[in-house]
Amino acid sequence: MKEEKVIHDWLNGSLDSKEAKALLDANTFASYKRILDASEKLKAPNYDINYSYRKTFAAIEAKKQKQKVIRLWTVVSIAASIAILLTLFIFPFNNNTIYQTGIGENLTIYLPDSSKVVINANSNLEFNEKKWNDDRTIYLQGEAYFHVAKGKTFSVISNSGKTRVLGTRFNIFDRENFYEVNCFHGKVEVEVGDNLKELTISQVLRFEDNQLFHLTSKHQYPLWVDGFVEFKSAPISLVIKEIENNFPIKIVVNDDIDLTKKFSGKFSTSNLTEALQSFALPLGLSFEESKNKVYIKLLEK
Repeated sequence: MKEEKVIHDWLNGSLDSKEAKALLDANTFASYKRILDASEKLKAPNYDINYSYRKTFAAIEAKKQKQKVIRLWTVVSIAASIAILLTLFIFPFNNNTIYQTGIGENLTIYLPDSSKVVINANSNLEFNEKKWNDDRTIYLQGEAYFHVAKGKTFSVISNSGKTRVLGTRFNIFDRENFYEVNCFHGKVEVEVGDNLKELTISQVLRFEDNQLFHLTSKHQYPLWVDGFVEFKSAPISLVIKEIENNFPIKIVVNDDIDLTKKFSGKFSTSNLTEALQSFALPLGLSFEESKNKVYIKLLEK
């Protein structure tokens, strides 16, 4: 019997603890046993147990794939604090599923229609799983790469715009008043304010300083998936923010540095010093690392 079927029957009372223990590995059985023992002491409001099971099991699966962070409307770590899990049982008011990444974290998830999403560092993604078959809408803050399964219209809404697709691969970056959509396969329709643009393979649409820019890309997927961040004519302020999104540091910049100056290039997200060198030296800047801070100033002539 498959593990998920055993857990489902156990949670619904079709199997007793003795039978479940015989069919599950020790760690999985112990995790669910603690949850059940604690929940029996509560007077929780009515909720959809099947829906709660699917959420919990999805989290367990994500842990097996060595993903780092899953949060369901409040941060829920796999097999972590029972108090956090019990909070989810007591307050099941938010129907949306939320995935959130921290500094330097990437997360791969699969949506109910098997669409794949890779969420970049320090980003937030939200959708309604119960209504997914009728409304494939994602709410995004930050950056994510989408590989969309064919089906009904798929929409991604972020702070700066809206992207609609019918089966494709694309990347959305929306931070610091800098919005960029990169189409890697198929077609996407991008709505920014009163502008409605259609992108096909290798086309990029950027919205910056209230202006639209049409660019091209030679890549088949975003480089950040492989641990690199690439920029084309991006302001220094944005690049600094992306370094902070990928490393647990705070960057302090001298007042005499023009943060609107443009940077083109890429850096690795695996080594802070190498990333700073790739960014600072081409711009005539120097840097000094000190504990959890980096100080950037103009190179002395």
